[in-house]
Amino acid sequence: MGTQIDLYVAKYDKGDGMVPGFGTNSRTRPLLINKARSFIEEKTVVIRSQRLLDELRVFIWKGRENADARAQALQGYNDDLTMAFFIGLFLRDTAIRFRQTALDLTYASLNGYSKTGGDSEFQVYTPANHYSQDNPWQMPAGNSYDDITWLL
Repeated sequence: MGTQIDLYVAKYDKGDGMVPGFGTNSRTRPLLINKARSFIEEKTVVIRSQRLLDELRVFIWKGRENADARAQALQGYNDDLTMAFFIGLFLRDTAIRFRQTALDLTYASLNGYSKTGGDSEFQVYTPANHYSQDNPWQMPAGNSYDDITWLL
């Protein structure tokens, strides 16, 4: 029998092999490190954790100055908090960029609406003359009318 966490995660598993979380591997690790490096060099992040500062001090480049070089903690030290911090910075940058893209698309969509005709009052929906005069928010649906005031 699985743990409580396994049971919780299993209800979200769609059988597609996807695992919740952020995978840190040989492809994503350099991206995380470079993003964190730029945030720290540009001084756009404030570090208030002494524990994180201690881990950052022992996070070094091991190996020669070629493809074998790898950023990691000194032998006997951890880099778990450092990597979690780097993931957070990477996701922060990515989320802000995606949010801005979503806002730009929304504005572009809304700006696509335009006024046609000579009415002084702009409406996306303008009822035709043959609809009910008592309720201009009715539209024909077969042999009857549907009330679309719920859209307002």
